[in-house]
Amino acid sequence: MSFVEKNAVKTYQPNDVIFREGDEGNSMFIIQDGEMEVTKVIDNRPVQLAILKDGAIFGEMSLVDGRQRSATITAKKTTHCIEINKRLFEERLEEVPPWMRAFYGILVDRLRQADSTQNTLSKGDQGKQIVYLLYYLLSHRDPDKFNRFQITWKETAETIAFLTNISQVYVDKVMNKLTLTRLAKSGINYEDGRQFITENIVTFQSFAQFCREQYFSRIGKAVSPEFEEQSRRELILLKFIADRLAEQGSANDLNLTYFEECLQRELKEKSVDFEVELRRLQRTGILTIKLDQKMDKFYEVNRELLEIRLGRGKRLDEFKKIAESLS
Repeated sequence: MSFVEKNAVKTYQPNDVIFREGDEGNSMFIIQDGEMEVTKVIDNRPVQLAILKDGAIFGEMSLVDGRQRSATITAKKTTHCIEINKRLFEERLEEVPPWMRAFYGILVDRLRQADSTQNTLSKGDQGKQIVYLLYYLLSHRDPDKFNRFQITWKETAETIAFLTNISQVYVDKVMNKLTLTRLAKSGINYEDGRQFITENIVTFQSFAQFCREQYFSRIGKAVSPEFEEQSRRELILLKFIADRLAEQGSANDLNLTYFEECLQRELKEKSVDFEVELRRLQRTGILTIKLDQKMDKFYEVNRELLEIRLGRGKRLDEFKKIAESLS
């Protein structure tokens, strides 16, 4: 055993904290044997980032750049480490060519940048990411005899946590929240244990695409027309028109005078207050202004387009509420 090893070996017992996130860094460590847990506080709770084993090095970034520790290190079991302090490290660094020292500095700076950006996704964005991966995993399974798609819960949560660097606890939380909606449910398979199930893969796919588009919208990318958000006033007007048609049976026309009277009576507003929404509905072909034999104006309503747009609005409204609940 070298002089350094003889004089710098440290022994840590289970749950001993070697250093905490935010501490000043004056040494680095090499694990001889044992295990260390790396955790970082994210959204006010500790999240496990890694388990370090024999031969692993930790604490080196603070030793190079002098900045605070970026994570907390805790012994998982009895662990022996070689501690290299700043004085010894700098002595050895003097033996390295200047260009190599500069290279070390650049490398550590880039590692710091990667460390600071790996968790920039908000909880809402992480939830959307989980949903999209759930759909991907579900879609690669064959449906059962009831046309349901299902995946093993524990294995799925572990896989998504591994792929995204999101804690498994949070992945599990999102999956549980989804089972409280019509999109998914939980079941038991006596061979594979708990299952995550969707009975309507098309609706789940639509929600996954909605989540993807919402994320792209937040970072400034264009949203596909299918997922463009409808205004609350447009949805109110669409429902108002649908209700008026329902009162008329199979007729597709709405006299403008009658339309105005109902609008004022039901919504306490006038057509001019919905000018923007009415123009949009005319552009999309839902409403067309025509004249009857008495030369009175009326709206001819395309029921099919009305139902599609109203259904789309209701679906997006539901999706938005579900997505918000995943935060």
